[in-house]
Amino acid sequence: MRFAAPLNHEPRPVLQSIEVASSLQIPNFQIIGLPCPEVAEARERIRAAIETSGFEFPKRRVVLNLSPASVRKRGTGLDLAMALAILEAHSKSNRNRERPVEFVVAWGELGLDGRVKPAGQLTRALYASWAAQARIILVPKEEFSRAVEALNWMSRSQTFDFRAPVLIPISTLREAWDVIRNSNAENSQKIDSTPAVPDAKYSPPIDDLLALPPSLERTIGIAASGSHHILLLGPRGTGKSHALEWLIRLQPELSARTLVENALVTELAQGISQTSDSSPLLPVRRIGAQVRPAALIGAANSFFVRPGEFSLAHGGLLIADEFPEWPRDSREVLREPLENGVVTLTRASGSMQVPARFNFAANGNLCPCGGWPSHFPIPQEYRVSGRRPPRCKCGKAARDHYLARISGPVLDRIDLVSLVVTQKSRKSRSKAERHSKMTVAKQRFDFLSEKTARTRNRAVSRLGNVPGLLAPAELERLLQDHPTWAHQLESLRLENFRCRHKILRVALSLACWDEIPEPSSAQWLEAACYRPERLGLF
Repeated sequence: MRFAAPLNHEPRPVLQSIEVASSLQIPNFQIIGLPCPEVAEARERIRAAIETSGFEFPKRRVVLNLSPASVRKRGTGLDLAMALAILEAHSKSNRNRERPVEFVVAWGELGLDGRVKPAGQLTRALYASWAAQARIILVPKEEFSRAVEALNWMSRSQTFDFRAPVLIPISTLREAWDVIRNSNAENSQKIDSTPAVPDAKYSPPIDDLLALPPSLERTIGIAASGSHHILLLGPRGTGKSHALEWLIRLQPELSARTLVENALVTELAQGISQTSDSSPLLPVRRIGAQVRPAALIGAANSFFVRPGEFSLAHGGLLIADEFPEWPRDSREVLREPLENGVVTLTRASGSMQVPARFNFAANGNLCPCGGWPSHFPIPQEYRVSGRRPPRCKCGKAARDHYLARISGPVLDRIDLVSLVVTQKSRKSRSKAERHSKMTVAKQRFDFLSEKTARTRNRAVSRLGNVPGLLAPAELERLLQDHPTWAHQLESLRLENFRCRHKILRVALSLACWDEIPEPSSAQWLEAACYRPERLGLF
């Protein structure tokens, strides 16, 4: 019988095998294979759990090897597999009869009284076991329902094309040993790990939402339905942050494959004692202005990988508050994830890639004081002469320097750059008026949510994916099949291929939003207006 446990040193988990050797020497128990302190301390937990479970610990020199021996081993979840491997190696019944070799994965922490406790990183353990085609997985009873749910999502994602392993919940080491010894018997406890998952519709809370201006509402709807990166710029207090709250609530639920990928990354970042919730809700990461590059891209060495905020937002939304105020290095590290959907961690010990495909949503002011412009279009006298508009305390040089913080390559990677200006509205003077505004906001949200879902479905049926996720090769293929689209792009006199692809993606989303077969001249012109160079500010 072969025993194994997950090896959590890479973004994609694999299994490590557990080998036991004993000899007639002075009794001793040693764990080798680069164990971390919590793994080395498992010697005492394993010895106590074996003895309190009614077994006799071998009075021999026992050496337990964790293979591959060149990788650091972490986590208390190895306890159960190591204890079972020792019992199996010194079982009298194992010597007296021949049994077929079986592949068993056990994951759980042992208490001194022999109880099996949750050890965290359950999704990664199940993923590694299924990938290695393990026959049986032993998991703590407290985590069994979560393990079944995680396997369901893996089954729906169609990650593997072979049969799922059998999940068996256990409470004690004695119970785990009885299951192993009777794994071929008819009365062994085997539970189907792939029942149907109910598709529950999640309704996000919208009580705190206020109605958006029609133009901003359209921009947010396009960003949500097409999975576009968006940057909202404008003076302070104009509702940029509130518009992003609408964007958060309009996001669709995660697909099964993306949910599994996000859970693997999240558990890797949470630590060795936590398990990710298998929830279809889209992950949202909010980043403040003082963030540093190390927190965004993560860390790695020869022993472990620590994903950053980019990877934790995989499949979801990354909210960048006051984006122009970010440190320059933090802004520039956005280039790779926005373009390729991955983060490459390069160190002296090697290089590895961590998934980081997210929708980027940012807001910011146009000057240090946040008061410019007071209205839009910007008057020519303020743009040329450098005179201070109302509410703005900054000079033209200060405004130009502030806007120059966002580099051209980063702006090129953002699909929608929109100006949000002050809306003239009088204050609500009665409860009835405030209630009426909340009712209007709810009605607009219901309309926008339904229209966003229809637009996404229409885009997927036409293009195979939402426009914001189409690869450059797919876009060039579309241009070859539609020469009129290429002619429209040429007439816009674009600066580079990236702008060409961004405008094409947005135009396709606008066509799906307006429910027309293909982009017309109005959609091409509107898509071009979302480019930062067309705003006259950069």
